[in-house]
Amino acid sequence: MRGDPACDAEVEGLLHPLAYRMAVLDGRAGLERFYAVCSPAPLRYEDLTKSVRAAVRRAEDVRKGPGLPGLPKGARQVSLLVEKRP
Repeated sequence: MRGDPACDAEVEGLLHPLAYRMAVLDGRAGLERFYAVCSPAPLRYEDLTKSVRAAVRRAEDVRKGPGLPGLPKGARQVSLLVEKRP
């Protein structure tokens, strides 16, 4: 069982290939990971940023795509790895 269908569709839709084509990247070659989180409880931007920084400390962590620690109980997350080329 995946959980709330609306939440699942929303999280997966955020990382759909058509969605990230609209993202503005920094123009530098390398790896970039996008995270999408759907939480049943309020989640402050500052707390989400802290979670990402705790999970991704080194360049190789970007490739591995570790789970985000400290999210509210029942939160769902998904990520997408993008390799940027010049």
